[in-house]
Amino acid sequence: MGYCTQCGHHFGHFEKYWTLKSGAVVCAGCYEKMKKEAEEEATKKAVNAALAPYLNDALPTVNVTDAIMRKGEAAHAIMGATLFETKTVNLGYSGASHGVSIPLPIKVGGFPVRYRVGQSRGHLVKKDELMKTSSGQLIVTNQRVFLNPIAGSKPVSVELKKIASFHVYEDALEVWQEGREHPYLFGMDVLHGEICGLCLDKLLGVAGATT
Repeated sequence: MGYCTQCGHHFGHFEKYWTLKSGAVVCAGCYEKMKKEAEEEATKKAVNAALAPYLNDALPTVNVTDAIMRKGEAAHAIMGATLFETKTVNLGYSGASHGVSIPLPIKVGGFPVRYRVGQSRGHLVKKDELMKTSSGQLIVTNQRVFLNPIAGSKPVSVELKKIASFHVYEDALEVWQEGREHPYLFGMDVLHGEICGLCLDKLLGVAGATT
């Protein structure tokens, strides 16, 4: 029947194979591997093309139509995002005790009186949990990072000069605001996280140089 030009596999009588534009014949395993590599290369090129404008000295500007911008404010990036915040949840009491009920040698209305000792409510147990609190479009500008929310969600705005630090994760952007106990965590895909990181690197560097 023939052999795979990539791995040398000998085709069986009823085995499926592919003929490439170059005329090469490949087995199913090699075809899937080549297809995956081509898709990864295409994705890499698309990512590099999207990041390229943010690698220059001057950040690009994007048009914002659905949010109210301030005078002199320029947007450099806009993307869909989900806001997660750390909330303290009460889990109940721990170490509580009902105590012991002791009968007393007296009666009231014909019923014996009992006295309970050792009863305690214990201590309140709390836990910090990450909860979704809003969603919408996250916009990075030359003045702030703000979430323009969808209907029914809350807005969030963090001034650049109030950003103490930030961190880019594979699926989120974490922003720490001065004077706030917990950070804002904006969920997004890895590409837009990288774009936000590049923008903030430049913007905070400029802000730091002018303060």
